[in-house]
Parts: sequence; structure tokens; C-alpha cells
Amino acid sequence: MAKWRRVGVPFEFTTASHPEGVDVGWTWRIEGEAARYRQMRVIVTARSPGGSDPGGESQQAVRRRGESALDAYLDEESPPALILVSSSGQRRAEP
Repeated sequence: MAKWRRVGVPFEFTTASHPEGVDVGWTWRIEGEAARYRQMRVIVTARSPGGSDPGGESQQAVRRRGESALDAYLDEESPPALILVSSSGQRRAEP
């Protein structure tokens, strides 16, 4: 069983636009053991350093509002506050 779980629906936001497009993201509320709550943000960047998105990871993240990226970290003791998803994959980042 995961240490954390998603609670409610995400809040969508956009960040600065680039020549490549606009980054889109979601803020999720998660609940941990002992009724601890925190927020996690998932940002899908419009910048494509590697060109296309062959695995479709960023496309899947957009379709699922960041759920797939978020779910990858819910079993950790301390999930990241920010996850960045791009054509080169996903990674934890500092907010």
C-alpha cells in the first residue's frame, strides 16, 4: 500500500509562455499516514530539449492531469513538492 494518496481534484495552472508554447501544471493535495497533508505540483513543460516525445510521457501527463507522474512518487517517505515532465522524461525538482 502506498504511503500517500491523492485527495480531491487538482487545481490547474499555467506558467510563463515560451516560443515553444505554454507550460501547464496541476497542484494536487495528497494525504499520508497519520492524516498528514501536503501539496505536490506537476508541470508539463512546453520546451522539448530532446525533440519529440517518443514515449508519450508528457502527452500522458497532460491527458491524466499529472496523475501518472504523481503516482510514481506516492510510495516514498517524502515525495517531492515539484515534478517536471518533458519529452526527456520526468524528474523531481526544487520549487
